[in-house]
Amino acid sequence: MKELFTPRLHLRYITEADTPRIFSCWASDPEVSRFVSWNTHQSISDTEAYVSFIMNEYKKSDCYRWGIELGDTGELIGIIDVVGYDEGMPVIGYCSGKAYWGRGFMTEALKAVTALLFEEGFEVLKIEAVKATPHDPCASVCATSTGVEAQLFVRLPKFDAGLQAKFTSLYATSRRIWVI
Repeated sequence: MKELFTPRLHLRYITEADTPRIFSCWASDPEVSRFVSWNTHQSISDTEAYVSFIMNEYKKSDCYRWGIELGDTGELIGIIDVVGYDEGMPVIGYCSGKAYWGRGFMTEALKAVTALLFEEGFEVLKIEAVKATPHDPCASVCATSTGVEAQLFVRLPKFDAGLQAKFTSLYATSRRIWVI
């Protein structure tokens, strides 16, 4: 995995030193965790365990996981990663602190990661958008603004520890469409 640079962002490895920022910026915010597949972190120890998990994941050759840092300030604002593989196709997930929503940072990061994964030889990518409701358009904006094709399907809802339903839509794009 290599670090990536965009006009406004630096996508880099997460380090243990990022733990307090991850906790305070997004992991402990229930408004953010409504739109991701994991539960809100209740304490810094939850985030420490998560960062430890990331450190172990970096040892794998198929790990693609970046902290998203503002290029001009060095401030860590979110994370983007391949959360898994569906029939050999990478599934990309992402989140950021809500102070950074609606400013195009995720779209910019997603475009950089998509380009890298195509360069590395993947033909099709999937982008995961977790929604608070089945018809919530907000989670889809980033995915659809990067040139993805149609929504593939909506999975049955998952329930977090607070029994809040989370609906996941997958979007897809291919190298053929991306280069047009």
